[in-house]
Amino acid sequence: MADPAPEYLAAIASTPAQPATLKTLFDWTFRVIKALAAVVLLGLEDHNNDLHQLDARITHLENAAPVPPVPSSSSTQQPQPPGSRRRCQRCHALGHDTDSCRTKDPAVMKKRVAKNAKARNQPRKSAAPSFPIPSYPYSFSPYTPPPAPPPTADSLNAMIVDASELRRRATQSARDRKRFRRSQAPST
Repeated sequence: MADPAPEYLAAIASTPAQPATLKTLFDWTFRVIKALAAVVLLGLEDHNNDLHQLDARITHLENAAPVPPVPSSSSTQQPQPPGSRRRCQRCHALGHDTDSCRTKDPAVMKKRVAKNAKARNQPRKSAAPSFPIPSYPYSFSPYTPPPAPPPTADSLNAMIVDASELRRRATQSARDRKRFRRSQAPST
């Protein structure tokens, strides 16, 4: 197919300026619209040719290298081997088993952690509003939540105790990991 757009554009450009009558204005507008339609048609044909080339490439690639079938993983599911991230059933610390746990009193420690968690969550529960909050977009929301209450002495004490217990657990876990690696290393 011949390229009609340059012909129309050349015809428009070569036409001398004439007095504007309704017929000449209509003819000029029609030629401009026809030229624009020809340009759009050329663009669509080019796009269509690109799609055909892409389709041919996809077909060629699919036929060239068949993909091996993927084995189903549901029938051969195996448990993961235990790694270094084991959790003690007694003190719930990471890095050692129940057999190598050094926690002196696990029951007291579990009670302390539960009490500290309860003390941490207590101010949050009391600050929650008792009425439903309307779901407005953020910028249009008429509700502004009240500021969080300041921490009490009990909750601060609970956080300090938790931090020291977690620090002690971390050092114990690091010690246990070092001991486990030493026992796994081949002796010379």
